[in-house]
Amino acid sequence: MTYKDIPASGQIFRRVHPLHPQGEQPERGPQALVELVLAIVFRYKIMLTGCVLAGLVLSAYYASTLPPVYKATASVLLEPKRVVKVDGQSSFQQELNLNRVDSELVVISSERLLSEVFDSLEMSSDPELANREPSTLSRYAGEAKEWIAGILASISGGEGGSNSSAATTATDQSNRDWLTAFSRFSNRVSASRVGQSFVLSVTYASSDAKLASRVANAIVSAYLLQTVNAEYQTLLTGAGTLQGRLDALSEQINTSRDAMMAGRVPDRPIPDANARVIGEAQVPLSPSAPRKSLIAAFGAILGLILGVCLAALRFTLDKKIWKINDLQNKFNGPCLGYIPLPRRLRRRSKLAPASVASVIYRHPEGKFPSALRDLRTTIDLICAPFAEKRNSVVALVSWEDSVTPTTVGLGLAELNIRSGHRVTLLDAGCSRNNRSGGEKRASQTITFADAVVDPSTLDETVLTENPRLLFLPVYSQNSDINLRVDLSGARAKDLIGSLVGRGKILMSLPPLNGSADGLSLSVQADAVIIVITAGKTTLGNVQDAERQLMRVGANLIGTVFVQG
Repeated sequence: MTYKDIPASGQIFRRVHPLHPQGEQPERGPQALVELVLAIVFRYKIMLTGCVLAGLVLSAYYASTLPPVYKATASVLLEPKRVVKVDGQSSFQQELNLNRVDSELVVISSERLLSEVFDSLEMSSDPELANREPSTLSRYAGEAKEWIAGILASISGGEGGSNSSAATTATDQSNRDWLTAFSRFSNRVSASRVGQSFVLSVTYASSDAKLASRVANAIVSAYLLQTVNAEYQTLLTGAGTLQGRLDALSEQINTSRDAMMAGRVPDRPIPDANARVIGEAQVPLSPSAPRKSLIAAFGAILGLILGVCLAALRFTLDKKIWKINDLQNKFNGPCLGYIPLPRRLRRRSKLAPASVASVIYRHPEGKFPSALRDLRTTIDLICAPFAEKRNSVVALVSWEDSVTPTTVGLGLAELNIRSGHRVTLLDAGCSRNNRSGGEKRASQTITFADAVVDPSTLDETVLTENPRLLFLPVYSQNSDINLRVDLSGARAKDLIGSLVGRGKILMSLPPLNGSADGLSLSVQADAVIIVITAGKTTLGNVQDAERQLMRVGANLIGTVFVQG
């Protein structure tokens, strides 16, 4: 009786593990959303951390390159307007109102007052306000414009006109520079009311702490000067004005003007200004801007947001299977096991039966041996209906070229050997040179392809030398033999049938995406298991593998998820 004489075995497998679509799970609402977010964060934690650190570093560097900004504030208390009669014999005070406060704010921010301070302190030459050096492109554009203007002037034939034009251009440029500097100066000045009081605060921002205090004090002095000067001009136009009154106002004007030009507040009272300085602008001890810690925190948050967006985009476009839950929720077939792959078994160059046996028996209670035992038990339960009549043939296949089918096959073979079974392992992934040195040299020269082409190569001597594990690479080192071998023919089937009488057969098949040999051998197996590698195999790969295996009539019983 050959190993394929029991056609009901495939029906048994399908009855135990039916391949029908699973029912859709009910919606879990917010819990599903939270789980999805946590899954994205955990999967792309390195990228998120990198984005946060990159945002933090770039923002901190940007903050370090910004010039410090110092703000100095001077305060003025408005007082009731002092009214003196023309004959100077009597005076009275009018009550303050909120409309006057708003009016005085407009006066302080007016162009007339600020331009007077700007000129008195010679702010047009300040490096912060002056025009910066033009860029290379702007300089070339200006030179081209001058060249075109010169050509047009020469064509019109007016040299005297060109000199006059040059002078006019120089004057216009000087005016533009003054206006630019004054505009920047005005933008640095701010005047506001303190709460609901009659106190006005005047603030100036600059990278020079001393200059900030000078300008703030000068603006306050200019405000007092303008108020007293207006009173002085009013008295000059009046009839019967007392000379003493004019002298007092003139002295207050001179005091305010000197304070403005010196960048300080008046050192004497200015009673006719209807305002009193209650806070002189002091030199700031520390910059008020930029707030480097806030900029760095903003950069980190921006990096986190960018990282979350990139992670969500990658999660949406990434069709790879990373967790066993992804497989169970999206694939119709059952998952027979979850196998965490040890680090030392993840490289094909270091993979050998001895290395797998070493990992299993050094840590027999580890996750890898326990997962292999569970998978072996599952396979034995599936094959139990005919286990007493003959040995089973189990095939492990993956869609892409991967070391995981070979690793799982070596692990299952080692466990079966320790259980007293004889095992034949047909492997398409493990290199012949990576087998343990304890194996016989005679078996190392024989492959499954050699035995199919010439059955005499696999004689009783080879079987006697390998009583427990017969390791047969699928492909020969002779390319001519690989070209001639027919893995789906009668010779291959007869060879597998003879090996079934010797013991269990495990096959690590060639990947389905690169060769049809995997499909040819999968038809010869009692049970076919798709090996899925986490982070490498996609859902589409699994579906394509299932479709191809079912198309050729292979007995697909489920999948195995390998982490690592």
